[in-house]
Amino acid sequence: MRVAFIGLVGSGKSTQAQRLSWSMPFYNRAPRLSTGELVRAQIEARTPLGVQIEACHHAGAPVPDEVVLGLLLPHVRTAGGFALDDFPANLGQAEALDAELAERSTSGLHHVISLEGPTDDELVERVLGGRVHSRATDVPYHMKNDPPPGPNERLDPGPFVRREDDTERALRRRLGAYRREHELLKKRYEDRGVLRVVDARQPLDGVAEDVLGVLGHPERPAYYAV
Repeated sequence: MRVAFIGLVGSGKSTQAQRLSWSMPFYNRAPRLSTGELVRAQIEARTPLGVQIEACHHAGAPVPDEVVLGLLLPHVRTAGGFALDDFPANLGQAEALDAELAERSTSGLHHVISLEGPTDDELVERVLGGRVHSRATDVPYHMKNDPPPGPNERLDPGPFVRREDDTERALRRRLGAYRREHELLKKRYEDRGVLRVVDARQPLDGVAEDVLGVLGHPERPAYYAV
């Protein structure tokens, strides 16, 4: 199954992509492929590419498409199925993904999940109110709505940190810049009959249940019955 999660910053794309990946049977696991995770890995490793990306962040500019594609597409090439987190983020990336899948002689995305509903103020409050990620696993969490496991559970050692660009100014800039691209992506995938809209104003468990519902509940063995 090839699924992409799109939506505005703070809508829950990373959380829901991760939950979908974890819910799938082991033999058909769809890994979460996150552009943000790949970008942060380059920055934290202080690679030449990471330095270039960090300069874009400091300048308030988006990471160039060619950089994003160079990081993500090699993972797409080796994955049978996947849950894309915040990719594609614009039409250029969508066209590059289509070309990559066509070169593999496979069909395009099976489903595109658009997470919608919260206002800009609600999205900013949601992110600033506790969004973190694990430095060990890069799994996303929210200290209030979806807290990381405790040390006694030994599931994720952390540490759990906020992203440096999670400031109100940066978030509002990203919301404004992405809104038009989001509408164009929705139109593209709606025309192809693969767009699914899910209400992201619900609690996380409700959103996750709706995502599984629109996908036909791939976590259940009956989904794979012949």
